[in-house]
Amino acid sequence: MINCLTNAHAAPETLLSETRYVTKVQARTFEKALGIATVADLLAHCPRRYEDRSRVLSPCEWGDGENAVITGEATAVRRGRSATGKAIVTASVLCDNERVNLLYFGQRYVAAQFERLIGERIVACGKLRKVARATYEMDDAEVERAGTDASSALFGRIVPIYPLAAGVTQRAVRMAVWRMIQGGAPLCPGGATRRERPSQLDLMPLHEALSEIHYPSSTESAEKARRSLSFEMICGRNEELLKARPHGVRTPYVDGRIASWVASETRSNLPFPLTRAQTRVLAECLADLTRERPMNRLIQGDVGSGKTVVAAALMLAAVRGGVQAALMAPTDLLAKQHGEKLNSLLAPWSVPVTTLTGSTAPQARADVMRRLALGEPLVVSGTVALIQERMQFANLGLAIIDEQQRFGVESRRALREKGTSVDLLVMTATPIPRTLALTLYGDLDVSTIDELPPGRVPIKTHVRINQDREKVYSALKTVLDRGERAYVVCPLVDQDDDRADMAAVLSLAEDLSNGYLRGYRVSYAHGRLHARDLEKTVSDFRKGRIDVLVASTIVEVGVDVPEASVIIVESADRFGLSQLHQLRGRVGRSDRAGYCVLISNNESPRSVDRLRTLGRCSDGFKIAEEDLRLRGQGDLEGIRQSGVSALPLLRLPDDIDLLCAARLVFTAERTQ
Repeated sequence: MINCLTNAHAAPETLLSETRYVTKVQARTFEKALGIATVADLLAHCPRRYEDRSRVLSPCEWGDGENAVITGEATAVRRGRSATGKAIVTASVLCDNERVNLLYFGQRYVAAQFERLIGERIVACGKLRKVARATYEMDDAEVERAGTDASSALFGRIVPIYPLAAGVTQRAVRMAVWRMIQGGAPLCPGGATRRERPSQLDLMPLHEALSEIHYPSSTESAEKARRSLSFEMICGRNEELLKARPHGVRTPYVDGRIASWVASETRSNLPFPLTRAQTRVLAECLADLTRERPMNRLIQGDVGSGKTVVAAALMLAAVRGGVQAALMAPTDLLAKQHGEKLNSLLAPWSVPVTTLTGSTAPQARADVMRRLALGEPLVVSGTVALIQERMQFANLGLAIIDEQQRFGVESRRALREKGTSVDLLVMTATPIPRTLALTLYGDLDVSTIDELPPGRVPIKTHVRINQDREKVYSALKTVLDRGERAYVVCPLVDQDDDRADMAAVLSLAEDLSNGYLRGYRVSYAHGRLHARDLEKTVSDFRKGRIDVLVASTIVEVGVDVPEASVIIVESADRFGLSQLHQLRGRVGRSDRAGYCVLISNNESPRSVDRLRTLGRCSDGFKIAEEDLRLRGQGDLEGIRQSGVSALPLLRLPDDIDLLCAARLVFTAERTQ
């Protein structure tokens, strides 16, 4: 957030230690605990919520257990010990005819502070509880002299609640920000933003938003300030992304003739026809390869939409143009599967395809590295082994990253830097609503494959609860007896005492082998297995030596078994809808019917209805939008590194209009 705000508006970089807003000791603590070193850092440290202290009432007018603000005369201070021997300070406040005892446990220093306040009128805030007639108590109340300058920061208004760390108090942060705002610190250059703001958004000027986000005049003003700053941060981040795009002129290795040849060859020599969406996206990518500016594109497509086929065609163009092409995948399993598929797809053109992962044998690894270092035009499918320092590409022209959400920005950059002016294509099967994708991947051109190949039989999705488990596995036997296979997915690998209600791979595999599925071949797979063991298990499942594979979410990507027609997800309520949709895509990959059964531990109508969304919809992008609406942005697995963490004030899906408006600003700035 700090970068997005200060980079765009050059907020003051004065060191906090050089101001009168905090003491030297506080400045050191702020920097060590919160990373707040400058005035700009402090401005960007926004509240996580607010507390309304605008009302001051008599104790009897507040509800029991309510967060209350009272005022009265400090009358006495007593030191003592609790029943457990812990030091306790009790300060008494007389509010007309009612008494409020302020209790402080283990804070002896408070006694001396209150002794100086005896006989004076004070304001106190804390959780109020009634203990007797006309007698109340508050634990750890926040207190100020009534009518002091400080009280306007802490009482009589909406007060910020900041995220903290050890050694830093709410009072310290509040007072530092208050002094900064009241002291007339320049909140932004010239007190206004540089960019045109869409009038329909009704946003505040930046200097006003920065003040109101910390000490709002009303709850409506706080929300308006949040949206105003969110818009500025989105625009600021888009500027950063624009600067990060590859620049410069290069000589393309693909010309119009090669592009036309690839488009024609893939149409006539692939064992299946391309969909209209695949044809459109392939044309967009081939056009990128012929330009003087390196390609920087994201392809997103639903499960089974055929992204790998488009990638294969681009690799064919690269090798035909005399350069090397590399595809990086997040797991050994997926990298090897890609290698096999690419070898099959590119066989008609005799394109050499090789694989390099962490488990590649030393002799084979040395051979691949030698061929790459010599500049031989070929295709290599690998894992992060491709970006190790000793890996040398003499002639890398095209870099493709699959399941891009599993990688960080640094991995993307590291692969691209293995060559000069490398074309970059990233692919993801995690559906992201388009407006969000355009912001999160603002440095990339976005192509969407929004059509599935013809002939796919829709997957039937059923939601069941715990009591139905025996019926589910009884029905599964009928499917297994037909020679088909099944996945059973669990959220945990080992049983966890703290999460005993969640299914675990190892215990469930054993229970099924000895219970419901006795007599069937049951095995398990999870990320803790050695790569060779995992590969063998999946291979056995693919070859029909295993009937049921109990697995963690490792099977979400990289496992393609057309004979698997059933997937059962245990504790399905623990997964997001988008991830469940990804898991569902493991079946229905042939012309036979596919079935997905979601078993929920949570039997509440709301939870069950959320899962039934999958039964009503098979479009991954619509499911992602529904997931976003139901769960909020959360962590959005895999997107964290790509942008959401840089926009902490953003609230999705409520702020979609901000994303769209900022995108228009970004597009206009790119064309200037």
